[in-house]
Amino acid sequence: MQDSLLTLMLQSVAGLAVVLALFGLLVWIMKRLQQQRHAQGGAGSMRIVQRFGIDAKHSVIELAHGGKSYLIGLSPGGMTTIASLGEEKSTAQVRSIRQWRKKSGDGT
Repeated sequence: MQDSLLTLMLQSVAGLAVVLALFGLLVWIMKRLQQQRHAQGGAGSMRIVQRFGIDAKHSVIELAHGGKSYLIGLSPGGMTTIASLGEEKSTAQVRSIRQWRKKSGDGT
């Protein structure tokens, strides 16, 4: 009776060790894939190019991701996509925002 109990416990511990080893291997593989994806310009390649403050609570940011640029308006009420631009257009659009700010009297 004790031999069968000991055998059962050893089998349970061995099974648990196998499951934990498989889980650890899966976590390691997922981290490796995530690092490779990040290095290749995946989801982690998002960056803020510029930020313009319109007033104390509102601003416009240029966000670059995946070879495209996006103009996003930020306010206390949330975010609004103003435009989705290619690389060439984003600089011209930002220049027009700067000119608008100068005309409106906020030359900062």
